[in-house]
Amino acid sequence: MFLHNMARLEEERRKRRNAPVAEAPIANTMESLAHDTVAGMINEGHRFGQKLITGADYQGDLIDRPPLQGDAKKISDAVSKATMALMNYKGIMDMSPSAAEATDFVVKNYTETVRPSLIDAIGEAGTNHIEGAGGLLAMVGIPGRVPTPRPTRAKKRVGTTGQYVGAPPGIDSPQKLAAMRKRYIKDVMLGLQSRDWYTKGSEFTDRVAPPGRSQQVANVEGITSQGTAVDPNLGHTVKGINQRAAGLPVNTGRFPNNQNALIEESLDGGSPFFGNKRTPYAQNLSVTWNPAMAKSPVHDIWQGRSFGYPGDKPGKPFDRGFSDTEHAFLDEQMALIAEQLNKQKAGGFDDWDALNTQAAAWTGARIRAGEVTPDESSLGYGDYSEKYQAAGTYEQTPGAGTGQMPALIDAPFDERQAFDDAATWENTKGQDSIYSEGGMLAEPTESMVGAYTPTNTGVLEINPGRVARPLVQQKDGVINVSDGVLLDVAESSRAYVDVQNAGAWHKIIPNSQTKAGDRTSVNIPLNESPNESMMRDISQMAEEEGFFAVDTGRGVNLIPDSFLYMKREAKNPNSKGNKVALELQAKYESGEMNWGQVTEAWENSGFDRTGKSLGKELKTDLGSRINNVTGSGGARVKIQTGYEDYESAWAAGEGSRKATEQFFENAERNEAFFKSIEPALRQKARANLARDIDRAERTGDAVRPDIMERNRILADEGYPGLKRAFESGALLPAAILAVLSPALLSSSDDDQSKETF
Repeated sequence: MFLHNMARLEEERRKRRNAPVAEAPIANTMESLAHDTVAGMINEGHRFGQKLITGADYQGDLIDRPPLQGDAKKISDAVSKATMALMNYKGIMDMSPSAAEATDFVVKNYTETVRPSLIDAIGEAGTNHIEGAGGLLAMVGIPGRVPTPRPTRAKKRVGTTGQYVGAPPGIDSPQKLAAMRKRYIKDVMLGLQSRDWYTKGSEFTDRVAPPGRSQQVANVEGITSQGTAVDPNLGHTVKGINQRAAGLPVNTGRFPNNQNALIEESLDGGSPFFGNKRTPYAQNLSVTWNPAMAKSPVHDIWQGRSFGYPGDKPGKPFDRGFSDTEHAFLDEQMALIAEQLNKQKAGGFDDWDALNTQAAAWTGARIRAGEVTPDESSLGYGDYSEKYQAAGTYEQTPGAGTGQMPALIDAPFDERQAFDDAATWENTKGQDSIYSEGGMLAEPTESMVGAYTPTNTGVLEINPGRVARPLVQQKDGVINVSDGVLLDVAESSRAYVDVQNAGAWHKIIPNSQTKAGDRTSVNIPLNESPNESMMRDISQMAEEEGFFAVDTGRGVNLIPDSFLYMKREAKNPNSKGNKVALELQAKYESGEMNWGQVTEAWENSGFDRTGKSLGKELKTDLGSRINNVTGSGGARVKIQTGYEDYESAWAAGEGSRKATEQFFENAERNEAFFKSIEPALRQKARANLARDIDRAERTGDAVRPDIMERNRILADEGYPGLKRAFESGALLPAAILAVLSPALLSSSDDDQSKETF
């Protein structure tokens, strides 16, 4: 009866959520504005069609547009002028324009008419925001800013000398100009493998960027590209984006003083101009989602060297920025070179353009200079992504001892997998919604097999799981402190919403930043995630050897556990630490010392595993055992971890409030980030509520009323509502009491007055 009524209440709430928007005021949200604007475009197109066919004005609408209020109405009214420009049959249609001409017309209309109206309505800052990547104007295809024009040349040649204006010194005849192009094409052919560099870079950028923010990320990549190789360029980008996600001032890049403000403006939705080199670089990274923007080649020092520009001092390579006339000259030459390459079908291709031509020449020039090997030459952002990926590993089967869905733990693996699939954390791009909503970059989430042994049962659990893959920055062998806090807040919040005994993340630190003695973990590369049986074997082997095993979907990491290693040494009479291990184990078993005290004492004993001792083990028995179980060898690495233990909080039982209290404490570690991820938590709580009701009604599995009500409050009222309920010491609400099972209703007065959380 309880479950039936919970389902009924949830259905009523769903109906209210899905009621026609016209019945209530529309909030001032991007979503509602986008709906209003797109509907306006469709209606205006319909009216134009009627006018074209009948010759008479038509005022009807195909799509209803419920009234907007406040600033939303101001913005809509201003933007509608741009909508009219798109459909203006007395303007665009009479012109019979090319696509470029039509775009120019709309841009002119926007800059001269619409933008001033927007500024009057919502101010300069508000206008900059909706113009930004992912803003309303971008969503409906209206340019938000007139692109900064490329430099032009007033004349082609110097009359007295014949020198081509903007060309390298000595290029003063058509023959020398042709020879210059021929030399450049040699670099193009030498770097042929990199011709699709921008396409791959654009695909990566769009893949890891939060939805609607790809251009913002491309801008940050462009801004921090100055004088920087691809790998550190990505690192600077990750650092700056995560600083903003953490609510911190941006301070990143090789030249932070002239980059930080531009990055912040871009991440705020603005469209700053950041130079004739960096701006086209950022624009070219949009080639997969906005090819119209990616038209201008990037002219950097390698471009200069390929064209033969000399250094400022004799014998020194070119190493400066270009003048406007040089930029203009190079733009002209790139168009001519691309045309020549297409006629020749150079490299077997006939789709050469400014982007792939420059990308290939850039690589060729670096190979020729000995800067990179041919194998290294085409590496892009995606090739360095793994270096910055953290692993947020999680399961959704409620933990043992939590009281939520206790029978699910023993259900078949595919049934637990279906339970996971019914309420996921992924967004439309396959990324983890917590990290993407928080403004962080994230590779798509992958499946894995989780392994966990709760202390209350001591029984190894093997469950379906997933791996969130946010990008973080590390330096000198550790993750940036603020990045670590973001991971802690994210995984603690996830564990709370999904009723897990623990939330965890880990990150392999690059060997270039660590010493061999610090590498106390083992990375076991695998082609795919192990199956349930194999993961059980790996986990059992790992625990016996003093590790816990974590599947990443691409391999398994063995992370050291000092307590487990102490137990291993206690069983080995020949080990140097055997006596100390036995003494500590006895104190733990007698209750004289708790787990934390024993672990700390063992770590301070001098007998704990080190990177040096692990290296010896991998060459002998441990290495053989890993290979026997996995079919793969293991390599020493340093792994940094984060872990949030909820086991005792859930075990405190219904109404204890312990888990919610712990959740609040972690949320407050970074309130700016938590505020941004709250929508993802609300959405998942709503999905969990529906999923859990459905399963419990089908199977009879038990649910905790306090957890169900918590999900309801979090879904409907968010963090503020949950906080209010917690701080007020709220009892089970009357609406919930009314649908509780007879067994619960007949419980004692004390039981009925338990606090909800």
